[in-house]
Amino acid sequence: MRLDLTNQNSRAEKTKVGPFGSKLFDSAVSVSSGSMSDEWTLEFVDFSGEMRRDVWLAFISEIISVYRFIREYGPGGDDPAIHNVYGAYKGKKRAVSSAANSIARLQSLQFIRRLYEDPAKLVQFSYLSNAPFGDVVLQTLAVNFWGGPLTTKARSANHRSTQWHRSSEDPSSGRTHVYDIDGSVYLRKWMTSPSWTSSHSANFWRNSSVKYGIILSKSLVVADKNLVEKAMVDCKEKSKVVERTQATIVAATIEGIPSNIDLFKELMLPFAIVAENFKKLQRWENPRSTFCFLLLVHTVIFRTERTRPVR
Repeated sequence: MRLDLTNQNSRAEKTKVGPFGSKLFDSAVSVSSGSMSDEWTLEFVDFSGEMRRDVWLAFISEIISVYRFIREYGPGGDDPAIHNVYGAYKGKKRAVSSAANSIARLQSLQFIRRLYEDPAKLVQFSYLSNAPFGDVVLQTLAVNFWGGPLTTKARSANHRSTQWHRSSEDPSSGRTHVYDIDGSVYLRKWMTSPSWTSSHSANFWRNSSVKYGIILSKSLVVADKNLVEKAMVDCKEKSKVVERTQATIVAATIEGIPSNIDLFKELMLPFAIVAENFKKLQRWENPRSTFCFLLLVHTVIFRTERTRPVR
């Protein structure tokens, strides 16, 4: 059996399962290609925790996310302009290979039992889909995958010298292509994602033309960072701010819980003492006390039976 995860409406999420259709155990993954008839429920029985289920959810989510990324940031398969940029036809293969490498790294960490954080943070496309500033990182990945030198015919048609001077303009202005740090071109017509019009995207690309190091290739820069690395630094910083803010909110929400717990313990203290004394009676730690207790219970039961009216 096969399930197509390249569909636009494909999804994967945690779900609960149980006997006779009940929702008791949070140990499964629901996977769908868009229609209810093609929905699978994959159950992971693991009494040691939910890590195995979370790892497989990360695997599946990464596959769905990479094809969502290809649809949103890549050129169409029948776009003739893909032949105007050298190597752009390999962009989809590069994106899929990058996702496969992420899954392989996560699987290796699972095998050697070195998973110390949420597996969803270790697969790039799935994580960047929801991370702060993640859309800009996805843009730089798209430029890295599909960007390349213009062919001779395309250069003469688009006036390369004019476009190079426009490379530092706002990419959302509609008048320019986007350039990688080595001059590789990502065509304007491929910028169909709404994320290109955001303010933080415009600010990033406006400042991306500043170069300090020695550029050996789009992925190798000496004494500086390439575009993907620059975007990832901003993404990490903004993620830390969001996590600190969320932690502050959670701490403020549960601030009064310790005092409430202490009050609850004080109220439950008499019942705890009675339960502990009853256990001592059960264990015959003090035979005289246990014998007196049994005698008392026997007397109560006997008197209750004697006073019951006869019908």
